[in-house]
Amino acid sequence: MWSSLAALVVASFLIALSPGPGTALVLRHSVRGRRSAVAVVAGAWYLVLVGALDRVRGRLARAGVRRALDRVRGGVLVALGLRLVVDAR
Repeated sequence: MWSSLAALVVASFLIALSPGPGTALVLRHSVRGRRSAVAVVAGAWYLVLVGALDRVRGRLARAGVRRALDRVRGGVLVALGLRLVVDAR
């Protein structure tokens, strides 16, 4: 029994140390240049953010939260519009 447990621990440790497809993708793009690697990492973080927002989708669908988000989105759009007007001058 102890030998099976030891084998499981060793195998789990080696699997945890091995690079996954995300690491391979970043390494592949880092060879092409820093800009490419940063873009891949930013894309990966974006996917993490989208996944987290998907998990809290039920909470974001509440009426009060939805109204607050609509206000924030409206404020951001107004601010971007004002910035475009000011920068155009």
